[in-house]
Amino acid sequence: MARWDRIFTPALTAQLRDAIPHEMFVHNGEAMVADGAVWFNARGACVVNKGD
Repeated sequence: MARWDRIFTPALTAQLRDAIPHEMFVHNGEAMVADGAVWFNARGACVVNKGD
């Protein structure tokens, strides 16, 4: 939580807001949203790629 604002930047939250969840790409048991902005596995978000 201490790094929330550094991880979920305004650019990243804008990407996620515009993403369509049912159009998630799935590969090796993980799903991505917003062209790879966030990857999810069975436990939740596992990779967050910093937005510009």
